[in-house]
Amino acid sequence: MNSLQVALFAAFCVTAILTNVYWYRAKLLLRARGFPSSLITDHLSDFRYLAQVIATEDDARQRDFFVRLRSKIKTSLFVTLALFGAFLLSFILGILLTSH
Repeated sequence: MNSLQVALFAAFCVTAILTNVYWYRAKLLLRARGFPSSLITDHLSDFRYLAQVIATEDDARQRDFFVRLRSKIKTSLFVTLALFGAFLLSFILGILLTSH
C-alpha cells in the first residue's frame, strides 16, 4: 500500500469510530426515552425514532440537540462511506496499474 492508501484507510477508521460514537449515543438517548432501539440491530430504525423525537419535543434546545445529532450521524456516515470507496478505488487502481 502506498501513503495515499494508508491515509485513506486511517481516515476511514477514524470516521467509522466517530460515526459509531454518534450512533450509539443516539441509541442510548432513544432507549432512555422509551424507544425500542436495539444496540445490535435496527440501526436504520433509529432515524425514524429520532424524527419522532424531533417532531414531538417541546423544548427547543432538546429538539435542536437531536437535529444536530441526526445531522452528525448522517454526515459522518456519508464521509465514512466516501472514504471507504476512495480507499477501495485507490487500492484496485494500484493493483491494476502495477500488475503489468
